[in-house]
Amino acid sequence: MRKTIIVMLVTFLAPVSNGVQSLTAILVLAVFFWLQHRFKPYYAESLNQMERISLFVLILTIYAGLYYQ
Repeated sequence: MRKTIIVMLVTFLAPVSNGVQSLTAILVLAVFFWLQHRFKPYYAESLNQMERISLFVLILTIYAGLYYQ
């Protein structure tokens, strides 16, 4: 679901600007980060932690791309 939302953002916000795309993607990823932290969908805590780290790295990567843009 997360990937589908990100692809839709990239597609439909393309005419606006890259900055808006990046900020909206960060917002969506932050919401999914919060959902992951709140509900912990995986049985093993290590998997939940890996997913949180993965989402955090995605947010940092997009932010760094926005910074260098």
